[in-house]
Amino acid sequence: MLGPRRHDITHASAADSQPMKANDGIGPPLSRRIRNKRERYAAYARRALEVLDAFLAGVSAS
Repeated sequence: MLGPRRHDITHASAADSQPMKANDGIGPPLSRRIRNKRERYAAYARRALEVLDAFLAGVSAS
């Protein structure tokens, strides 16, 4: 979610800016469908933490 937010902040004009809250629906879908809302959001959170850990590992290795 940081990519679209970064683009909005750096490229949008102040007059046209319409910020929105974090929305998991704009990201890629989960690998399997989860009907239970709590479980689905927990899966989104786990995936986000895994991606962030991988990113930070790559940054610190450089």
